[in-house]
Amino acid sequence: MLDAQPGLTHKFVRQLECQGKLLNCYTQNVDGLDRLAGIEHLVECHGSFSHSVCMICGDRVKTELLKDHIVEQNVPRCVSCGEGVMKPEIVFFGEQLGSHFYSSLEHDIEKCDLVLVIGSSLSVHPVSSIPRWFVMCDSLDRVRGSVPQILINREPLSDFTFDVEFFGDCDLVLGHISSQLGDDFFSDLCGRDVMLQRSELELGDPESGILTGLVVF
Repeated sequence: MLDAQPGLTHKFVRQLECQGKLLNCYTQNVDGLDRLAGIEHLVECHGSFSHSVCMICGDRVKTELLKDHIVEQNVPRCVSCGEGVMKPEIVFFGEQLGSHFYSSLEHDIEKCDLVLVIGSSLSVHPVSSIPRWFVMCDSLDRVRGSVPQILINREPLSDFTFDVEFFGDCDLVLGHISSQLGDDFFSDLCGRDVMLQRSELELGDPESGILTGLVVF
């Protein structure tokens, strides 16, 4: 995990941010790849492995400094106090999410005009409730409108209803979408050296899985 690099999906979100289209990226991933991709408007809902914290004195260090201990499967100890175990700065099951998660949502609900759900099972609360928080109801709990929502995923989510659904590998789907957004968007996302491959994406090879199970409603 320490040597992993951002993929096309991370870069797509970063490109949206660069064009002023991103309020926030809410991620359940703890690998830190979203931040490594340069995404600044980021809410790491479950924390990140990028830093570790001493369970006794609270000293905080980059997890990269503990890499040797992790590789050798030794429990890393705090250098500051000499006693505490260094815990990854992530939210474990049973622990509460930080206040930043809720304050960010309260802010975004007022301004958001599109929700993208990418590569998630939406099975862990409270992140799983985000799409429903963007459905607006009146005082009698009757739906009076909602923010358009798009799902890009390998499989449908039976407990949710999206306005548009793309099924397939997220990198392939977003690569295809990017190829339709113009040369500037595609080249900034993928790099000039892959521009020659764009014609393959535009053709939508039926065996590539890019458009498999496409549902629009």
